[in-house]
Amino acid sequence: MNFATKVVSLPIPPLKGDQIPSLEVAIENILPNVLSRNVLSYGVQHKNLFVKWTTIVLIRTLFLKLEQLISKIQEISFDFFLF
Repeated sequence: MNFATKVVSLPIPPLKGDQIPSLEVAIENILPNVLSRNVLSYGVQHKNLFVKWTTIVLIRTLFLKLEQLISKIQEISFDFFLF
């Protein structure tokens, strides 16, 4: 696992009460600004198979983290409507 994947794999910070993070905070937590579309595109199209594979693993990790955040937000929303 490379450094970028380890950084992206860090857990989502705990959400305080029923507070949903702003869109900017959520995006920055999932996709740091150094991992731009150009960087990821270059990695996927690279000639070296290891670079391609590493980039795809990184993108997969990004989607898994997005899924975690969506799940937490849905949990907060569900709890909010219960009360």
